[in-house]
Amino acid sequence: MGTIATGVGLASGLNIAEIVDALIAAQKGTVNRLTQRGAGLQQTKTGLDTLSATILTLKTSATSLKDAGTFDKRFVTVSDPDQLAVTPAKGAALGTLQFQALRKATAQQVVSKGFADATTQKIGTGTITISKGGSLDSNTRLDMLNGGKGVSPGQFRITDRSGRGAIIDLRSAVTVDDVLHAINSNAEISVTAKAERNGIVLTDTSGQTFSNLIVTDLAGGSTAADLGIRQSVAADTLVGSDVFEITGDFKLTQINDGNGLKLTTGAPDIRITLTDDPTTTIEVNLDGAVTLNDVIQKINDHEDNNGKLSASIVDGRIVLNDLTGGGGTGTLAVTDINGSSAVKQLGLNASAAGDTLTGNRLGAGINSVLLRNLRSGQGIDSLGEITLTDRTGATATIDLSNAETLDEVIAAINSAESAGSVKLQLTASLNAAGNGIQIVDTSGATASNLIIADEAGSTLAAQLGIAVDAAQTSVNSGSLHLQHVNEATSLADYARGGKFTPGTFRITDSQGNESVINVTSAVKTVGDLIQRINLATGAQVTARLNETGDGIELVDEAGGAGQLSVAELGGNTAENLRLLGTGTTGSDGKSHLVGRTATIITVEEGDTLDSLVTKLNKAEAGITASTLNNGASINPLRLSLVSKNSGLAGALVIDDGGLGLGLATQVEAQDAVLRVGDLETGYLLTSSSNRFENPVPGVTVDILKTSSAAADVQISQDVSSVTQVLSGFVTAYNKLLSSSAELTKYDSATGQRGLLQGNSVVLNVLSRFDRVISSNYGAEGSGIRNVFELGIRIELGGKLSFDSSKFETVLKNNPDAVREFFSKATTGLGAQLSESIDDFTDPFEGNLTVQSKSIDSSLESLASRIETLNEMLEVKRDRLMKQFIAMEQAIASLNSQQTVLSQIRSLVPASSQSNK
Repeated sequence: MGTIATGVGLASGLNIAEIVDALIAAQKGTVNRLTQRGAGLQQTKTGLDTLSATILTLKTSATSLKDAGTFDKRFVTVSDPDQLAVTPAKGAALGTLQFQALRKATAQQVVSKGFADATTQKIGTGTITISKGGSLDSNTRLDMLNGGKGVSPGQFRITDRSGRGAIIDLRSAVTVDDVLHAINSNAEISVTAKAERNGIVLTDTSGQTFSNLIVTDLAGGSTAADLGIRQSVAADTLVGSDVFEITGDFKLTQINDGNGLKLTTGAPDIRITLTDDPTTTIEVNLDGAVTLNDVIQKINDHEDNNGKLSASIVDGRIVLNDLTGGGGTGTLAVTDINGSSAVKQLGLNASAAGDTLTGNRLGAGINSVLLRNLRSGQGIDSLGEITLTDRTGATATIDLSNAETLDEVIAAINSAESAGSVKLQLTASLNAAGNGIQIVDTSGATASNLIIADEAGSTLAAQLGIAVDAAQTSVNSGSLHLQHVNEATSLADYARGGKFTPGTFRITDSQGNESVINVTSAVKTVGDLIQRINLATGAQVTARLNETGDGIELVDEAGGAGQLSVAELGGNTAENLRLLGTGTTGSDGKSHLVGRTATIITVEEGDTLDSLVTKLNKAEAGITASTLNNGASINPLRLSLVSKNSGLAGALVIDDGGLGLGLATQVEAQDAVLRVGDLETGYLLTSSSNRFENPVPGVTVDILKTSSAAADVQISQDVSSVTQVLSGFVTAYNKLLSSSAELTKYDSATGQRGLLQGNSVVLNVLSRFDRVISSNYGAEGSGIRNVFELGIRIELGGKLSFDSSKFETVLKNNPDAVREFFSKATTGLGAQLSESIDDFTDPFEGNLTVQSKSIDSSLESLASRIETLNEMLEVKRDRLMKQFIAMEQAIASLNSQQTVLSQIRSLVPASSQSNK
């Protein structure tokens, strides 16, 4: 049978493949025309995309010109760049400033006594407590003195009784401790200084009487006078006048040793009951009160008062005077209501004397604390007399029945005299940890035990932990547990790491009863949390402040055999609030779960210096522990504890609990101090780090090193950055013109056309931008009206030129007008440019975007049509091939038949053929 080989029919001899290709090609004109149309559309799309991309190069510049902040950038020059790094924010005031780095921030470092070996020598057994609060040295700031007026920084001279003098420089002093250190560390004079009650006391130790003990201000200053010590006395002791006084300007957060007031939002907090008949009660809502004056005003202006009660602040106490004249059977008194706890914090839990209620002290004075805040806020149950006996046998009785501060107790002990006016050889001071007091016998005698005992019902000595009757030379109270967490403490401050997050946890009491505690964002204080727990658990669990003054304690009241426990419900709220875990049985037989801000490290029998360092670092107590080798021949190894946070905010109370580690402060925690302005009119600022945010508005200052001279800081307009933005815009715009010319070009010699030659879209784009750039903005006389006033010109061919020096001159002379011209909302040049760019290039509605997407749709439709036509032609090709194959087969069949006939004919005899 005939076939087709290599496109040629064997039977017909025809080149069938060429014939079919020719037939198909003759019918492919439509496909070719569609393909050419698609190529043209693709060129247009490429041109539109190129044009759009070029326009978008204007967007960065236009956005910057639209932003007023572009014109508010500042350039800073520091005369002493080694001292300070100054960073101005946008909009910072222009001009010259002065800053002086007086002190860098330091992190507290505590170092132990020496050890011979770090890996084998045992430390002992006990506990180390590390806390951020509880220090009994309040380190009073100078700006709290003199009723909040503070102390003028300056210099004064002290002349001791030998006639020697020294200048004390307090130009960088911030706290009373800074003052005391400046005096006590001066080796030129024999004078010591201490804070006592509400003032400063100087003591001459020269042992001479050649001169008075004299303090004089220098250069017309008032520093010594402000400190109450500008005096001349013919005595060894100079007692400064009182310079600490609580006034109405004090914030409520500054009174009561910093323990704030727990108030009830939206309801009265205290009820004042008067003595008239019928009895008048005044229920005062303290919402919004910030200062003591606010409290006084809310009482005096209360609608139920009507002149019946007068409230005032006298000698650092709130005094209430009942003006009703009495007549009733009641007593003038103040009570908490609606769950608040303001009465004690305001010192109003005092007994009235007739028609007057004089409150307790609102503050302890310089560098001291109130007795009522010791023992976790329980204070002393019964104040009274205590007897003191030193080891010589000398005895004195001191009356502390009216004592309100720890400083008063210490001062009374230090000044105690026997009946024969012999001063006892006892010295009272804060202990090494700073969380308690110690009394040391300095006599060297052994004739008597050291004896400190309460008298006539007093509980003071016992509850201060100094009661003793033993053959020893000192007694240490241990921690007196100053309350620094109370019901008013915010959860943001109390939570672990300062990261309180709302959530839920479950409390299970000893009988297995479960209560779910939902701590929402409405729970803001420790008091709120305590209240929510108590409401949720009913009478089965009691939440309260703990007995160490630094957290919350849960007490099981269910009486079951199990232990109280707290578990998370999907978050870490309980852990953050220091309540996660299982309780232990207390001395009362109940299960207690105690949360504390302090970290307790247990030192076990086998612990060495190295293992203790490991424990301390794992405890996440805010310190870095390490072992130091000071190179000593004997016991060279020491435990070093360094706070992870610098400044006073990182100060820690570290108590070795009697382990005998001999911890001593190597480096005090100090805030950085920055003077703003000159010596005469400047002021001091402090920071826990060496960075000061906004010492003046819009400026950040970093201290690099301290200096004896101020640095001048010049803040000026950042002209160069604005110039770069505008120069960038001009460059981008000229690039747009060049790109547009390339897209629309036509070469008559070669016939080559640009991708958008003949397309009106380019003309529309250029016309729009030309109109925006050359228009006037603003009314006549309103400032800069057009770009030509800013050094921009339109050159031949429409391109822009930019005179940067002219622009910088205008910007320096009239920065507000330049900002207005470019960045005015809606109508500024920056806004108009941005609007034009978006009109063309918006990814959804831009004119060029819409056209490009339309072409995409057309190209997709063309591609589909071409594919369909090609499929139809392929079908036709197959049909033609089949037809030709059939023809070949037919021809081959005929040829075969003819061959057979020829063969048959050749078989017939010739005679037979002839007979025919």
